[in-house]
Amino acid sequence: MQNKSSLLLAFDQLAKIIADFYNKEEVMAARHVVEKYMPAGPRLTRRQGDNVIRATVEDLLKIVLNPQVKLPTFYAVEMGRLPPVDVTNCDVSAILRELQALRTEVRASAILQDEVTALRCELVHLREEVANMQQKIVCNTVLPGADTNICIHHFIYKYELHQQIFRRHLSCSCLLRPGPQICW
Repeated sequence: MQNKSSLLLAFDQLAKIIADFYNKEEVMAARHVVEKYMPAGPRLTRRQGDNVIRATVEDLLKIVLNPQVKLPTFYAVEMGRLPPVDVTNCDVSAILRELQALRTEVRASAILQDEVTALRCELVHLREEVANMQQKIVCNTVLPGADTNICIHHFIYKYELHQQIFRRHLSCSCLLRPGPQICW
């Protein structure tokens, strides 16, 4: 209930921070643990409705803050699962872990972007090859007979295959940088 600067948080502020940070399963698991240590007598009310998390958190805080209820001391096993109370009370190690995860995501997106750029370049070259082949057919500069058909079908197949691969990579278009793409 007390932050590092020894200032107490208001009950409503603390309840809001906890209710916003933890999901319903975590709050209900905490409720179950606290119920084990409560003295005989009145039990926690089972809350229902839209504000079930907030109401359960408030019930738990009332029990924890009640000096007549003797509860064991609880410790955080995983520091990343503690909500930050304010800017002065942030866990630097949690911020560093999050930063590392973001860096990993950025590197992965950069690799995907490089692959998409390479595929775009290859697609441009394939289009040029198909256009050249079509031009050769029109000009009758390709060998006559079946060889021409085999050659054209090969380039069309290769072109269509690369277009399929390119379309799959375009489904990750959110990873692409805006601006012109440079082909080497």
